[in-house]
Amino acid sequence: MSRSTTTLGWTARILVIAISLALHAALVAWLASGRFSKPIVTEPEVVAIELIELPPEPEPEPEPEPEPEPEPEPEPEPEPEPEPEPEPEPVKPRPQPVAKPAPPKPAGPPVHSFGANTEWSAPPAPPANAPTRARMAPSGYADTVKSRVTQKLVRPAGSSYKPPPGYKGDPDDFKRQCRIPYEIVVDTQGKIVSYTIDRCVDPVLNRAAEQAIVQSAPYPPPPNEGASQYTIYGTAIFID
Repeated sequence: MSRSTTTLGWTARILVIAISLALHAALVAWLASGRFSKPIVTEPEVVAIELIELPPEPEPEPEPEPEPEPEPEPEPEPEPEPEPEPEPEPVKPRPQPVAKPAPPKPAGPPVHSFGANTEWSAPPAPPANAPTRARMAPSGYADTVKSRVTQKLVRPAGSSYKPPPGYKGDPDDFKRQCRIPYEIVVDTQGKIVSYTIDRCVDPVLNRAAEQAIVQSAPYPPPPNEGASQYTIYGTAIFID
């Protein structure tokens, strides 16, 4: 075989294939145009709808009328303020009397604790030739004299002692006891030179106190301290 013959065989084959393809394409186009040119009609589906009559909606209940609010009670009227009291007039100070100076008290024994001593009198002035004045006895010697006077005190039966004016304590205290201050002056030998008592309202007790002083003497001689007389102060106490 020659080369030209081979070329013609291939050309004929290609031409046959092209014609075959064109025919197939024309067939496909015809089929497509004939089938899809008519419209496709679809019958609608029938749906049965049952109408149900709904009951009428109930009328809304009327809203209750609001209760009337109670009227507020009227506030009480304020009480009228009390009128201010008139200021008292200032009291003018009264002129106070000027206190007079008290007269000097006379020298003597201690004043009675239940009242002023109204019956005591100062001892007589010593004679001009008296060497020295009476001196206070030493405490130890004075205790000895007072102890001897106490031993001689005897409360007589029927004695009583009333409270002084203005006393607010227990009156029975004065029925149980009585105090009578006294003063004794002794010489260098222990003998009584003089004595005085602060008398109470009961004369029976006054006499009993004097009797105890007299019966308790003479006393021991006092210590020699250069004086000719010595003074002892004491108190006679009567107790039931």
